[in-house]
Formats: sequence, C-alpha cells, structure tokens
Amino acid sequence: MLCHLWRRHVHHGVWQMAVDSGLCVFTDRRTWLTAVECATGVERWSVKVRHPYGRLAFTASNVIYQNGHQELIALDRDTGELVWRHLLLNISGWLHGYERTVVVGGWRGYSDIFGLDAADGAAMWTYPARGGPVHSTKLHADSNSVAVPEAGGALSFLDMRSGIVVDQKNLDSNWDQSLESSDGATAVGRPLILDGGSDYFFCIRGPNRRVERVSVPRAIRSVNLASVGECVPFLDADGAAAVWLLDEQRPIILGHSSWRTRGFLPFCRLSDRRFVVAIGDGALSVHGGEPPASQSRLRVGKRVSTALAFEDGVLLVGTGSGDVLGLTVTSASTSSELG
Repeated sequence: MLCHLWRRHVHHGVWQMAVDSGLCVFTDRRTWLTAVECATGVERWSVKVRHPYGRLAFTASNVIYQNGHQELIALDRDTGELVWRHLLLNISGWLHGYERTVVVGGWRGYSDIFGLDAADGAAMWTYPARGGPVHSTKLHADSNSVAVPEAGGALSFLDMRSGIVVDQKNLDSNWDQSLESSDGATAVGRPLILDGGSDYFFCIRGPNRRVERVSVPRAIRSVNLASVGECVPFLDADGAAAVWLLDEQRPIILGHSSWRTRGFLPFCRLSDRRFVVAIGDGALSVHGGEPPASQSRLRVGKRVSTALAFEDGVLLVGTGSGDVLGLTVTSASTSSELG
C-alpha cells in the first residue's frame, strides 16, 4: 500500500519537479525553487526565481534552471547559492544537464542548440538547428551524447563536450522527428526510446547505438515515450495503461486509465514486476505480481502531475492540487484517500 511519509504544500500545481541522488527540486509558491531531501522532506534551500514554468536539469555539482526565457541559472546542489547565470538572448529550447555539460536550445527549430560548461556557464559549441525540423533533443546515456533529429528520418549524435557529430543513424523516412519530451540523463545503460508510429517505437542502446524497431500489438496513444528500467509505459487507444517489457519483448496491461494530458502516462517502476501508475482523478495505483494486478490505490489530490519518481525507497509525487508528497510503498493491499 501507499503510505504518507511527508508532504509540502507549494500553493499551486507542481509544474516542474526533478529528482537526483537523494535531492528533490521543485517549483514552489509560483516564484521559488525549493530543494528537499527525498527521504525526509527536510528543506535544504529555497531560491526566488522568475516563474514556475522553467525547465530543470542536474549536473555533477549544480542544479540548472531555465529562469524564464531570459537566462539559465546554476545553483549549488547543497546550498542553493548562485554559481553562474547565462543570458539566453532569445534562445528557447529544451534543457539537459549531464555531469560537466549543459545543453539548451533547438525547440521546434526556433533556435540553434548550444553546449555550455556546467562549471561556469561558458559557451563551448553551437549546432545549427534554427529553422529546421528539430522538436527536441534527447540525451543518449550509453554514450553521453546528445541525439538530434534531422531531416529525412535521420538521427545525429553529438559529443556533449565538443558538439561534433560522432554518429548518425537512419531510422525511417516517414519518421516525423516528433520528440516532444526529453528522457533526461540517467545511469549508463538506459536505452533511448523514440516515438514511431501508432503501433511501433524505436529503441537505441549500447555503445554502437544499435537501432531496433519495436512493433507493439496495441495502438499507442501516448505522444512521448521513455524507458523506465527495462519498461516503456504507454497509453493505448482504448485508454488502458500498458507497459512494454524490453527484455521480454511483450506488453502487460495495467488496466484502464482516465489520464488524458497529451497522452503522457505518469509512471514509475518500483522493482522488476512492481509499478506505480496514475489512473486519473488524482489517483495512483500500485500494480504487482505476474500478471500484474492492482495491489493498492491512493487518491492524492485533484490530479497527479507528470512528476513521479522513486528515490531512496520513497515515491515522490507532484500533484495538480499544489502538493509535493513523499510516500512509502508496502506490500499490503488497500484503497484510500490522502486528506
């Protein structure tokens, strides 16, 4: 079952939340960025920002925040102190951070893609993307490279430190480069998942960036896919929450979900055969076993946002009703509501 561990009221829907190495960072009170410890909810720091809609990223030592459309700011992970700021000068785009590098730009071809040094914010390279078909960049963790969609169904991989193209893969001439969401950067070994058609997606993994077209015997309604361990969660055309198991090459169905926000399915993997999924109306459901069945259900607010993560044994949840929650997961089955 899901049990309340800690709660922080943030006075508005949680628009941005990111978790890394025991630290949970989220937008708070509309004009603040707050960091708490995942396990306890104890605040480490809180910093005033322009508004709560900027993107978040982590590097080895900093938290990076896209502070409005005007600047990037780097904050010390431990203290929240300002390390550097970089004026964007009309650069709009996706934000990614990994170890020593920050990547920004490229959103829908409105600007080029830029690589910055995470230590001081200095510009290191520029990749031409303005006016092109680029909808997003994605980090490919196996090679610490940035994946950039090109015309004609190709995918280029840029070295994160130099911006030089180190590889290119041809996917499908009908592939529309629709990368509306970022996978982000995680441990080496996480595959890169790219949206394909209504019944397939692309999986790219390994040091040689092997491309596999995965056919799914159910219509995929989700518009943004990402891997969670060896799982790819998605909504099907009938509104069912499903998970494709990459290691077994088969889907499992978790049941009906009324979640309807851009087809994105808030999902979290707890263990090999245990999952948490948003089922709509502000409720979460824990599924486990073989085949997976609902073991616990908890209503946490008016709606669950897209912020859902499992860190240090704690399920972190951002809600549309203005709360960040830390929940524990036990084996008992129950259904309840968090007041």
